[in-house]
Amino acid sequence: MTDMKLMTKALLDEKNFQILKVTSKEPKTTKEIAALLKLPTSNLYYAIKKLIEIDALRVVEKNTIGNLIEHKYSSQHLSDFNLDINHEQDTSIFESYLKLYLVSQQKALSLLKSDLENEPKEDSVKLILKDVELTKEQWTQFQTHIETFINQLEKNEENPKDMYRISLAAYKQ
Repeated sequence: MTDMKLMTKALLDEKNFQILKVTSKEPKTTKEIAALLKLPTSNLYYAIKKLIEIDALRVVEKNTIGNLIEHKYSSQHLSDFNLDINHEQDTSIFESYLKLYLVSQQKALSLLKSDLENEPKEDSVKLILKDVELTKEQWTQFQTHIETFINQLEKNEENPKDMYRISLAAYKQ
């Protein structure tokens, strides 16, 4: 298992986050990533290597150009699935969940920062941190309500819809 501190550090690094962001929809070469981030390619090799080591970035295509091998990188696997995790899951899923969760939180914080700096007409993100006292029954009921509500929203046929990432972590203190 990858060291959690190393993975967290890598995924919360701004440059690494930007690399993951620009490769989330379509695979990109180092040159393309550098152009999009306005950085020299030499500044990306270490970051790309670290992201590959923790499986946050994958080589999805290799092209031979002359005697050079050009790689295309993708982070699409981090946004292609939804997870609901608790003690009943296999521990092997934890690493995948950690990557997805950290990238998701980094995106939320980045959007919040942008909202605070630019004062848009509509918020792009809403973060809520609240401590509440619950009985075990209320805790179970809360989880059921959230899941039922999200399922109802998905079934609603209204058009058009925007895609929202809901990232909810609730735990006993």
